[in-house]
Amino acid sequence: MEDLCSQDKRLIIGGAVQPDGTETKRIIIGSIYLIIAVISIPICLFDISVFCRKPYVNQSCYKLLTITTILDVLNLINNALIPGILSALNVTPCNGGYWTVYFGFYHILIWTAYCSASEVLAINRVMIFVSKRWSTLLYEGRRTWLWLLVVLAYVAGCVAWVPGAKYIYDPNAGVIYDWHFNQMHVFNNFFKMGFLTTAYMIMLGCIIYQIRNSGTMRERSQIKISLITLSTAALANIGALGYMVVEFLPKDSFVGQNAGVIAELCWIALHAGTGIIYLCFNQAVKDRFLGIFGKNKIQFTVVTMISPQSRRLPTEHLY
Repeated sequence: MEDLCSQDKRLIIGGAVQPDGTETKRIIIGSIYLIIAVISIPICLFDISVFCRKPYVNQSCYKLLTITTILDVLNLINNALIPGILSALNVTPCNGGYWTVYFGFYHILIWTAYCSASEVLAINRVMIFVSKRWSTLLYEGRRTWLWLLVVLAYVAGCVAWVPGAKYIYDPNAGVIYDWHFNQMHVFNNFFKMGFLTTAYMIMLGCIIYQIRNSGTMRERSQIKISLITLSTAALANIGALGYMVVEFLPKDSFVGQNAGVIAELCWIALHAGTGIIYLCFNQAVKDRFLGIFGKNKIQFTVVTMISPQSRRLPTEHLY
């Protein structure tokens, strides 16, 4: 405990004692996070309820969407719901909330799992356009679930890299800090940004090539896929980059003083925004949502996409 707290029970992060905030600021931060959590978590849960339904869950992309969206929900709990409560109640390891140290460790497990799962999804998207044969070989049927082993291995590697790392939430700053500089966290975020950007650029190149060599009938569905994958990848890059920048901004400036909240909101926007994007632009989710209000009749159509033995949904329903 002595290494985390000063004698006057203030957090010590990066060797520096963190400044006290006002109760008003903490309540505002907590309220914002809790409002976002209450709105966005049910949306993501609704997305999951669609993704895991038949016939959608029979498709490899929907299996992966189920995994990533479950991780979206867990991340929203970790970066919006629980931090909102901690800020509102001013809970730190220094005033009896030492359990938050273990919460910080748990949060990085879920974040690295999400990073790995989003990379697996990106590989799936690239394989769909690059090689249907390899897509079938790597993802068809229950083989998709085997990629969970890759996700778990990635998380284990990240934890083993810096086994003694601590991640502390500061209720006054509204952000989860690395207790000390953590090269794993930096590498993970930069690698994720580079990997997703490269993968989706390759995917876009394949889409453009297919559009040029096919009629307008395929163009609409391919553009829809592009917009959704680009949007989620962009949100991921913004969230990862914003979170890394916060620790290097001058603390005496207005932006620096509120950088923690900005970084946390970037992170929250990734997971909340992804759920909203699926609700608005994923045809399966949109149909189900409109069906609740009797606005749309849901129809399931199955066509052959890869082989006579592989039954798939139309392209419009892939994303």
